[in-house]
Amino acid sequence: ETRCLVYPAPAGSRPLPRTGTQTGRPGADEQGDGSEDFAGLRPYVAGDSPRRVAWRASAGSDELLVKCFSGQARPELWLDFEALAPLPVEERLSQLCQWLLLAEQQGLDYGLRLPGRTFPPAQGEQQRHRCLEALALFGLQPEVEAGGLP
Repeated sequence: ETRCLVYPAPAGSRPLPRTGTQTGRPGADEQGDGSEDFAGLRPYVAGDSPRRVAWRASAGSDELLVKCFSGQARPELWLDFEALAPLPVEERLSQLCQWLLLAEQQGLDYGLRLPGRTFPPAQGEQQRHRCLEALALFGLQPEVEAGGLP
């Protein structure tokens, strides 16, 4: 007897939702207090402030780059099942899966909100696995979701 868990297929055309900072205030990192030190560049993520775009560096690159500062809060992202209404359940799960993989690839802290379950923002293999498992088991009996595969 073989058991397996099938994750939703990543699909959907919606861009990642806007990110906020760990303080929970969207766009709070747009203006610093002057004490921030330049820490490098990272790829642009939908919702980044145009004030942070490194236009000169981006001109010599194939992608849009954003300036990072050591004093700014780390952006985090909430992937919310209810925000995708009125899409059908399977389409929502596929879009959430795509967003989750994109957020992980871009090094963002992301949290997942499903009806009755919330996973706080984090990143890494463990976070990815927990969230993908929750998407795969969505809609099954609560005892199956809590205990893994039947």
